[in-house]
Amino acid sequence: MCFMQLLCRILFFRYIYEYLRLVGVVLFISCLSPTLYAQPSVGKGMEKTIYAVKDSIQVANVEKGGLFLEIKSYFDDYSTTKPGSVTQFYWLGQSPNGDLEVRYVFVNELIDFRVDTKFQYANNETQRLELNLGRRTPFVVDVKLWIEKGQLLVKLL
Repeated sequence: MCFMQLLCRILFFRYIYEYLRLVGVVLFISCLSPTLYAQPSVGKGMEKTIYAVKDSIQVANVEKGGLFLEIKSYFDDYSTTKPGSVTQFYWLGQSPNGDLEVRYVFVNELIDFRVDTKFQYANNETQRLELNLGRRTPFVVDVKLWIEKGQLLVKLL
């Protein structure tokens, strides 16, 4: 047998060996496919596209130190019975220049976030509150705050 014939046989067997190895891998993967796809998959068309938020607003005329505005937001992705975020405003008093001192408390359960700070609002003016943490579009609330006879009066606009 000459060298060329031997080389051709070796290359031919290598070709057959590679082909058989490829067929074996394909058969092995096809046998595993039921276990690989045991988890149901959600296609792009079935993704949830609605982002539902329900809000509950409570306002009250209060004495110094009282809770005058509370906004609870219920996110369908979080819970329909437990609020995902709660925003509270307490009246702390009145500054020497007449502005209202307000304590702002915000708790967002979705991202485990809490803010507790103080603000000053002008007396007898409309305030615009834009709540946007945990939302795609801000929730806008307009309120008018003023003091009469030692009590904070609140009007939701």
